[in-house]
Amino acid sequence: MTSRCPRTLRFVPTLLLLLLMAGTCYAQAMWKSPTAPVGNYRSVTYGNGQFVAVSNADKTMTSPDGVQWTESSCPNSIGWVSIAFGEETYVTVGTANPFIMTSPDGVTWSALLPTLTANFGPLTSVCYGMNRFVAVGNGGMGDKPRVVTSSDKGLSWLVVPSAPTETWRGVTFGKNTFVAVGERGAAMTSLDGMQWRRQNALRQSDQIWESVAYGNDKFVAVASVGYSAMYSPDGITWTLGTGAINNRWKSVTFGGGWFVAVATSGTGNRVMTSADGITWTSRTSATDSAWWGVAFGNVGRGLFVAVAPSSTALATVMTSEFTSEMTETQGAPLTPPAGPPTVPAVPPTVGPPTASAAAAAGMVLAGALLFVVIGVPIMV
Repeated sequence: MTSRCPRTLRFVPTLLLLLLMAGTCYAQAMWKSPTAPVGNYRSVTYGNGQFVAVSNADKTMTSPDGVQWTESSCPNSIGWVSIAFGEETYVTVGTANPFIMTSPDGVTWSALLPTLTANFGPLTSVCYGMNRFVAVGNGGMGDKPRVVTSSDKGLSWLVVPSAPTETWRGVTFGKNTFVAVGERGAAMTSLDGMQWRRQNALRQSDQIWESVAYGNDKFVAVASVGYSAMYSPDGITWTLGTGAINNRWKSVTFGGGWFVAVATSGTGNRVMTSADGITWTSRTSATDSAWWGVAFGNVGRGLFVAVAPSSTALATVMTSEFTSEMTETQGAPLTPPAGPPTVPAVPPTVGPPTASAAAAAGMVLAGALLFVVIGVPIMV
């Protein structure tokens, strides 16, 4: 007599596949693009309960949640490229005179008089720390000073003529230290924003470190040319990261326990993330826009917002609620490039549910929905 598998059990493989797909989709469908004003947006920050983004022209935009955006006008420039928040003030820097503008609310902006910034070089990045703003740049024509600082909410600025003469691309503050990175693999540190010391950051002639961030007790930098990522406990000694693909990484930030970097190149993979700043995982970007800037804000569970120059309303901004859910279920780490050994993973500690748990929850929910819709029980 031939035994037959119960009808219910015959549905199990199909249902399990559907449930697995549901769980995977739940874990991976994280980045999305809300409708936003079009423009050449290059940088974004979070402060005073809102995101503020700047373009390299005469527009800025603000949002309380990363979804609803309001555009405003600002003094015209061909190069607003970086924004920071501190002391209830937003400060933006650019690559053309007047080089600096400030705002108390992200809507109304005032630019410094060109005569006050005549001895500045083009500025490429700004940060806030130790009760002062610090901006770095490339010197421009005439090899002008590459670092300027302000301790009065951006109203007046001091030139730092003694800073190393490199083409600086990014600056951040952490661990009571300012750290800047730039072209030819350059890095420098300062304990007060005034006195700077050059550091060895895996220098090579074609290496361009674009951006640097601090979090989880380390500094992390990403590059548009050469090695993709590096990390340092102090801004002095640097080590290559692993698992990062060679896109043109333009910006990196830290928040919610994660480093997130965005790129201007790549096909469907213009985001990468890391919990420790050492091992990186590629993520699926919402669109293949040229993502120039990314920031983290305390919205809901925590929100990452990236901006890009775009002529399409659905390609200017992308957002993600990445927090404790950013784990291996969103994609296996990429094969590390040649370099130093990968640091062993730290055993997990008790904490919020991981992405695996979230995916499992999605599977259970999908199963329940299937049961309700098609009335098929699952025997286990």
